Amino acid sequence: MPTKQPRLCIVLEEEVYQRIRKLSQVKGKSMSAVVAELINKALDLEEDLLLLDYLSQRDEKDIIQEDQEGVLPIEHETKKL
Repeated sequence: MPTKQPRLCIVLEEEVYQRIRKLSQVKGKSMSAVVAELINKALDLEEDLLLLDYLSQRDEKDIIQEDQEGVLPIEHETKKL
């Protein structure tokens, strides 16, 4: 059945191909559906990692700027036991 969705042709190592083939059999889905699902999960993960990296860099810049201005983030008191 023809589809209007974009297509992508890729070349895989034999081992990767076989793993996808086996996964598709276990899930009862087409190899195309399994690969699309894997790509979506990988994209979500990659975007999350990029966001975390961006936020950590931003936090580091804020801490450095606050330190240079003489204003430090919340200071914790040391408690005596």
